[in-house]
Amino acid sequence: MKHFYFPFYPDRFIVGTVGFSPTEVGSYIKLLCYQFDKGSIPYKDVDNIRIITGFDGDLKRVLGKFPGGRNKTMLDVQEYLASKSKKARRSANKRWQCERNTNAMLSKSKSKSKSKLLNINNKSKEKTPAKAGTPQAEFVDNWSKLYQSETGKLFKADQKDYILIAQLLKRFEFPEVLSRAKLLFELCQKRSAWFTKGGMADFTIGKLSSQWNSLIKGVDDGKQAGLSQSEIEKFMHGRK
Repeated sequence: MKHFYFPFYPDRFIVGTVGFSPTEVGSYIKLLCYQFDKGSIPYKDVDNIRIITGFDGDLKRVLGKFPGGRNKTMLDVQEYLASKSKKARRSANKRWQCERNTNAMLSKSKSKSKSKLLNINNKSKEKTPAKAGTPQAEFVDNWSKLYQSETGKLFKADQKDYILIAQLLKRFEFPEVLSRAKLLFELCQKRSAWFTKGGMADFTIGKLSSQWNSLIKGVDDGKQAGLSQSEIEKFMHGRK
């Protein structure tokens, strides 16, 4: 993966360029950028180096920063970015695989139990598709209490809701899923995020699943949803 920027360390740069003239400093920066883009500099081709830097003076001190055509600090930066890219790709692949598994599970469940789902939706939504005492049932019970406290109506979860909750509880701890549900509830109360403009009509388990990451982004330094700064910091820890 090609990167288009790199971190700059002022303390190292200042120490490393003590005694350099402004022209030498400028040439040094240009060569750092060239190495970042190309991998190394043509340190043996002095004419080419002069074209890159635009400097006709003595390049000895500047080139001394690039033994073998590569600056050590820039190599460290490139290795760090490459490692970060690998971690990002692994994380993305894991998320995509989880999403594919969820979609496959939903599709399989729909094809195998179409008649059962129709029965649940049309005749007996009051029946719980999960056994009492399971984490899914406990979560939906908490969800229903929140929903009823605001609307005065019973919340009727369907099979898809239980599947989504099962997936979330598989990936995250129960307290975190419940905390995000409470955050969605507060955002719906105040209609304070773009995905909760419909108020309690947006307080659905499907919305909790699809807007999982946006729930944190929907909080603006504690101003939305009435959360305290300590609660915001708890939610944001390790997720920035």
